[in-house]
Amino acid sequence: MKLITLLVMYLMSPLAAHGQVAAQTSTPAQMPRPGDASRYARVNPIFSPMVPYPEEAFKKGIKGTVLVTIDVDSKGLVTSVVPVSGPPELFQAAIDSAKQWKFNPPENPPIQVRYEISYGYEEHECPGPISTRGEIMGGGRLETANGLGFTLEDQDVDYLLWYFNTKVRKTGVAGEMILSITADADGRVKKVRVVKSLSPKLDKVTVKSARKWKFKLIKGNANSGPGEFEFPVTFRAVCDPDW
Repeated sequence: MKLITLLVMYLMSPLAAHGQVAAQTSTPAQMPRPGDASRYARVNPIFSPMVPYPEEAFKKGIKGTVLVTIDVDSKGLVTSVVPVSGPPELFQAAIDSAKQWKFNPPENPPIQVRYEISYGYEEHECPGPISTRGEIMGGGRLETANGLGFTLEDQDVDYLLWYFNTKVRKTGVAGEMILSITADADGRVKKVRVVKSLSPKLDKVTVKSARKWKFKLIKGNANSGPGEFEFPVTFRAVCDPDW
């Protein structure tokens, strides 16, 4: 049985703004121009549920990416969602999903953001020795005991993913590693240690990677001292859909 994946990707390039939520547009949407990118806010949702994959689209084998514009009010709530491009059969699902999202209250409301919501068939987790590739996922509630809240701003995991794929995955090592990260109010990582280990070598490479990550303060006093929070990192060995 094929599983379904719904992926949300934040894009910083713009698209034409519309005033109301609509399942279909009456006129062709205009494609954005690169010079307009600064018009759109660069923020990510703090809550982003997805509605189920449309049954009819799934039966017909329709998959793809829907580009949407989202208007966000002073409370961080979505007031409008407009599809710009993508398979029309997936427009309503993208709208219904994005309308439930929540953002941190913006500094200069209302704001507009642009996202890609992708629909397709998901690869499935499988034993490392027969897997075709690996994935790394991380995140969660990043809040310290002294009241600082962070969001991940820059996480370069290219080398870490290469190491997992070439040195570790085929040996069967996979699962959740938990890091303890100490960061200051500027989002700079000061210290990293492993709370839950997967393997000594993978631990070492992950810690080295995490020291280069960058976080952004979203809650608390910017003059506060460094705070510590846990950061889960999941390593998955997966097989392609038709395996």
